[in-house]
Amino acid sequence: MESKQLKLWFLIPLIVFIGFIIMLFFRLGKPTEIVTNTALERPVPTFELPLLSDTSLMVTDSQMPTSPYLINIWGSWCPTCVYEHPFFLELKAWCPYGRCEL
Repeated sequence: MESKQLKLWFLIPLIVFIGFIIMLFFRLGKPTEIVTNTALERPVPTFELPLLSDTSLMVTDSQMPTSPYLINIWGSWCPTCVYEHPFFLELKAWCPYGRCEL
């Protein structure tokens, strides 16, 4: 009984390896392109949000600039958002002639 269990333990890596090879085989010929942003060239959805500084005033999509701009929606609870915030501040300071809208 013990030698049968031992043989089973040796077969498990083989079965996993064969499964991995089968998975790779079925991915052959499929597109490998990674789509990073599906929102390009699309209009901004309609929205109406209160200003953080004055909640009695509302910001709508019609008030957004017509030139390209970046909206960064983040939360203080999000570690990645907190990490990237200084980068966006540097980007705004670097932007030539103040033409970047961040």
